[in-house]
Parts: sequence; structure tokens; C-alpha cells
Amino acid sequence: DGKSLATAVDLVREGRACLATNLATFQYFIVYGFTLTTIRTVQVLWAAVTMSEYLYITMDLGIGILMVWTMTQSRPRAELSSHRPTATLLGPRTLSAIAFPYLTAILTFLVGEAMLWHKDWYTKLNPITGLHLLPKKWMLRGDNYDSPVGMLVLMLALVT
Repeated sequence: DGKSLATAVDLVREGRACLATNLATFQYFIVYGFTLTTIRTVQVLWAAVTMSEYLYITMDLGIGILMVWTMTQSRPRAELSSHRPTATLLGPRTLSAIAFPYLTAILTFLVGEAMLWHKDWYTKLNPITGLHLLPKKWMLRGDNYDSPVGMLVLMLALVT
């Protein structure tokens, strides 16, 4: 009816659920941006390779849309928790929720690359100087073994 005190409780429940969902979405996209940029930069500087178009399509359409859709499906709980969601973008909880998956992903990426580079069958090849790829054939730089390692780490970091 909108005139009882229970309406105020419902409003608080909805507000807390909205705040938690918005902060989770913010954290997701910040981790996505930091991790993707770092992995791409490391791959370009160390191996002069890039990720293939299919990896970007999978990540942006598959993971990105799916994760945002799941965030919109959240609903308030029937009973309020004693643990309130943070209300600050730069608070310790928010920053730690961004830093931990980012640092874990970068460490996992570096370990994965080191493991890949120490395989007997792997030959590190610079596509620019080793294959003399022309700039107009930049998409061929996505055909490598390094990109799937970076994309797997990124996808696992984003879904956690």
C-alpha cells in the first residue's frame, strides 16, 4: 500500500541490493580494464604478439555480456545482513576487491608464460623481426601460443 513502515524496510533492502550490484559491476570493469591492459602490454613488449579477434569476441560478447546480465539478475535478500555493503569507491574493501584479483591474475599470467616458454616445443618468435610481417597483416600476430595463456588467465580472473 506504500503507507506502512514495512515500505521503508523494503526501500532499504532494495537500496542495499542496488548498491552492492553497482559496486560489483564497477569492480568487474576496473579489474577487466587493468588486467586486460597489463596482459596486452606485456605480450606486446615481450613477444610482439597480440590476441586474436576470436579471443576478443569471446571475451567481450561471451563473458562481458553474460557477467553483466548475471549482475542484473540479483535481487534483495528477504533479511538484511549485519554486514553492510561499502558505500565508497575508493574504500579499503573496494580497493582490495580490485587489487586481489588483479594481482593474482598478473602473477598467474607470468607463471603461465614462464611455464610456456620453458617447454621444449615452444620457440619464441617475434613476428615483426622474425617473420617480417607487414603492418597491414597485424592480425596474423594473433596466431601464437602466448595469447591463449593471457586470455585464459583473464577469463578466470573475471568470472571469480
